[in-house]
Amino acid sequence: MFEKVEVNGVNAHPLYRFLRLNSSLNGGEISWNFGKFLLDRSGNIAGYYEPRVSPSEFVSDIENLL
Repeated sequence: MFEKVEVNGVNAHPLYRFLRLNSSLNGGEISWNFGKFLLDRSGNIAGYYEPRVSPSEFVSDIENLL
């Protein structure tokens, strides 16, 4: 379980600040919950998917990282 954390703005949790800065968001804001970050085995950011994108739409991206 996670506690509620801020993902945007000056009080953003450090994890989300890192994810936003190092993904295709280029530091921009996460538009809404259910935005998804895909990481490789080493923890590198392999992709960011908007909330409207279903995980089934990037199965091939996941499989390429396995």
